[in-house]
Amino acid sequence: RSLAMSACSAASTLELRTAKNEQLPCSPTADVGRFMELIGRLSGTDELPNEEEALARSLFDWGAGDLLLSRAPGRLDVMGGIADYSGSLVLQMPIAEATMVAIQTRHDSNQVRIVSLGAAAAGRTPSFSLGLEDIRKSLRNADAPFAALRATIKSSHGDCSWAAYVIGALAVLMHEGVGRFETGLSLLVYSEVPEGKGVSSSAAVEVASMIALLATEDLLLAPPERLACLCQKVENAVVGAPCGVMDQMASALGLDGQLLSLLCRPALLREPVRIPTSMRFWGIDSGVRHFVGGSDYGSVRCAAFMGRTMLQRRIKAREKMAHVAEVSPEELAALGDAGLPDEISGGA
Repeated sequence: RSLAMSACSAASTLELRTAKNEQLPCSPTADVGRFMELIGRLSGTDELPNEEEALARSLFDWGAGDLLLSRAPGRLDVMGGIADYSGSLVLQMPIAEATMVAIQTRHDSNQVRIVSLGAAAAGRTPSFSLGLEDIRKSLRNADAPFAALRATIKSSHGDCSWAAYVIGALAVLMHEGVGRFETGLSLLVYSEVPEGKGVSSSAAVEVASMIALLATEDLLLAPPERLACLCQKVENAVVGAPCGVMDQMASALGLDGQLLSLLCRPALLREPVRIPTSMRFWGIDSGVRHFVGGSDYGSVRCAAFMGRTMLQRRIKAREKMAHVAEVSPEELAALGDAGLPDEISGGA
């Protein structure tokens, strides 16, 4: 299976030989069309409406070098996602809203320059820049290869926390020895995935960024699940969020009209479930902001692993238990709650 799927699938790569070339290897979706219109506007000489677009215009060398576009969607958690880190079976559906990235290799620079459209409206700094050598220097620390990179992003002027999802994708690829990345890069990030609503806006940025970076090296990852696992590493090691791999798998591998079926132990694909034409899924915004890097999420995840340890001690006949969801409801009911402590510390 190729990561360069049709634009209606979960993740895709398009190529622009020039900013206004309409000859693409697959038919663009409406959001890709809007992004291409924006690229065309940036490549012109008309006055731009805001500072972000002016920054975006300055990213690219419009006279030389191809632009590559990538797209990765958010996802709707249809079933089981609350327990992905406990080894549950989940059903995930890619949504129409997606993140798009335009990237260009810059042979005249050794800097990685990124502009995020819409960042200013969210109170964040819209641009970020870092030298390739700074990334390599961080990676030379064998004990903590991403520590210096995290510190650099955190200490940047303004709120550049979003850059960890993009520059982190490059750092993880370099750390894994995937691609050479010897010249500078310019990346423009544009997302229509709602933030903080539990529809994987961060995974969409990671997947779209990594696909774009791989495209500059003319690379695909095989099996394609590896892309999702490396994007999970971005979130765990660079962003610092202890998420499972479900979101990245859904964004990278989900297909239109199907539910991605995934057994999170840690990432075993099952046969996809075709969505009947008579069925629709709706996501309702609760108004509660969702963030997998938050303390509440981390506490619940920690508690799940503590529960696994407690169950392992009580089911002595069972071999080492990797995931708490391996315990059946019948086994759990048979154990009862006698002897369970009211409180337990992480070191118990």
